[in-house]
Amino acid sequence: MKPRPFGLQLQTMFAELEQRSLDADFDEAFPLNDSFAKWVKGEREYWYYNGHNPDAESGGKRYQKYAGPVDNPDINARVERCRRRGAIRAKPS
Repeated sequence: MKPRPFGLQLQTMFAELEQRSLDADFDEAFPLNDSFAKWVKGEREYWYYNGHNPDAESGGKRYQKYAGPVDNPDINARVERCRRRGAIRAKPS
């Protein structure tokens, strides 16, 4: 017996759940207490997160974390969503 394909409604619900999960992972990895910056390396642009650890143990130590290439539409959408919710700045190249 051949399995029946999932209906469009179930496929849509799954896609939305997957997108929300990816967005939540991004939000957790890149909190709103700092900002994103574009960096040029070679011929390509990349997003980096400039953050700091607010806890007492780290003493507010600053760090930089790779977020993804600027030409990735999914990464850009997440960075834009963060920009709307917080501050974002473009670092001059």
